Parts: sequence; C-alpha cells; structure tokens
Amino acid sequence: MSVETTPHFTSADSVRLARRFYGLSAAASALPSERDQNFALITTTGEKFVLKIAMSNEKRATLELQNAALKHAAGRVLHLTLPRLIPTCRGADIVTIRSAGGQNYLMRLMSWLDGEVLFIRHDPMMMRCLPRWVRQWPSLILRCKDSLIRRCTASSIGT
Repeated sequence: MSVETTPHFTSADSVRLARRFYGLSAAASALPSERDQNFALITTTGEKFVLKIAMSNEKRATLELQNAALKHAAGRVLHLTLPRLIPTCRGADIVTIRSAGGQNYLMRLMSWLDGEVLFIRHDPMMMRCLPRWVRQWPSLILRCKDSLIRRCTASSIGT
C-alpha cells in the first residue's frame, strides 16, 4: 500500500461525509483495512454501517465489479447474510470525495454485519480455516455475467 494513495481521513471527516452524502447522523470509529480506509458508523437510531474510502489510485471499474459481485451473490446465495450497498441521497453507489490536500477518493457505504472484526494479512493457515463459502467467492464472481467483469479484466491486463 502506497503512502501517497492511502486515504487519511479522520473519524470526524467520516461523520461529515456520512451526513453530507447519506443524510446520516452518526458516530464513527476507525476499522482495520488492508487497502482502503473503513469506518464503523452508528446512527442516533442505532443503525450500523461501514463507510469505505478506497485508495486514490483504485479504479472505479474495480469497485463497480465488487458491487456487481455483491448484488449478484445476494440474489443467488440466499442463505448468506451479505453486506448491502447503501446508495447516496442521490442514488449513487459510489461517490467521489476530495481530501483536505486535494486528492480524490472513491467512497461507498455498506450495511454492517454483526460479528467479530477480523483482519488477515495473507496468512495461508488462516485461509484454510475460513468457511467453505468464503473460499467459493472466486467461483461466484466468475459466474457473474455482468460486463463489468470483462471491462475490469481488460483494464487490468492493459487491453
């Protein structure tokens, strides 16, 4: 992860962003993350969300692919509880925000899933312990017929 591309927003920033783009009045606390910056939001009514701010060099197509995969899986793997995308007040799944330093970042809001916060840094032993459905995500994504997959794959191999 590059220091130049890593988001450096504060919890107070995330509270302001949640209010501005999602109309939420919430308290925020930082969550661990490998690539982006995440905040747990708890609204005054007790609702919980995750505000995700991607690295500045993250391609929109990559986030669109993730969004499409979540929506695809949610409609086909009904026995799983998956995070849901929460659109902005204007209906967008992804919004561009600007840091105090003038750098643009892409941001999304997702529903909160109760459980233990787990942060894994490429630990092969931990991967063997993950539930089978987590290990099956790659095949679920491959079955998604959305054109975003082709677009994201083409951009990652330089075509």
